[in-house]
Amino acid sequence: MNAFLPILLAANKYRIINYDFPDIPLGSMKIPAVPLIILALIVGSIVAGILIAKAVRMRDYGWKVGLILSTITVSTFDRSINDTTAPGT
Repeated sequence: MNAFLPILLAANKYRIINYDFPDIPLGSMKIPAVPLIILALIVGSIVAGILIAKAVRMRDYGWKVGLILSTITVSTFDRSINDTTAPGT
């Protein structure tokens, strides 16, 4: 499993945004920042979708707009910080 970890995390120079997010120290543990950023993007997108739906008076579609926004923001974030080349190239 440890041999595949650098491949899965795109720990190389072929990222769009070549930045290593720091770990968040929490007591004696260190929590990686990327899952927390993704969680914040999901929550923020759903809240924004609900607010947008309320603004255009379509309250029933708030969670749907939020789902679309969260899909777009999380996939954009994921593609921008991970490897963008095909394996083996």
